[in-house]
Amino acid sequence: IFVSHNMGAIRKLCTRCLLLDHGFVVIDSLPEKAIDEYLKRNMSSSSLSDIYLEKRPHVPAQVTHLWLENQAGERVSEIELGQDLHVGMRYELDRDLRDTVIALLVTKEGTDLLYSYDTDLDSSRRAFRRKGQYQSKVLLPTSSFKDGFFTVSILIGHGQDNITDQRAV
Repeated sequence: IFVSHNMGAIRKLCTRCLLLDHGFVVIDSLPEKAIDEYLKRNMSSSSLSDIYLEKRPHVPAQVTHLWLENQAGERVSEIELGQDLHVGMRYELDRDLRDTVIALLVTKEGTDLLYSYDTDLDSSRRAFRRKGQYQSKVLLPTSSFKDGFFTVSILIGHGQDNITDQRAV
């Protein structure tokens, strides 16, 4: 028995899926059908357009808002294959920090495909950052990706330390 919300892992490891809703079996099928139903029930367009994360106390750097933009700068929840995408994010530092970076990691079925940092296009962010709110956009060259589902993780690093609150990723 494998229990997960990781669609890539489910696709890779499972030959049969049960989708539960409040303890009741909603679907008993092949992984693709169960995943499609899960996404319909849990990932409406409005929930994916803008994601707001609750600010947690005593976390030195935290992402508070995420969104996706198409090439025209419009907020979207999905894109057509062959189109690039920007991930927009707002984050907050609760104190002055040096050498802080926001890293974006794209994976597919557990395989790392792409790392990108908010300092890639703005080197002034590599130095000292004052306490406060910041906003960044990172380009994902998704036009070179194959069809499928991808996982995007946001990590915050300071010097050589990852200071991301794992509950906030």
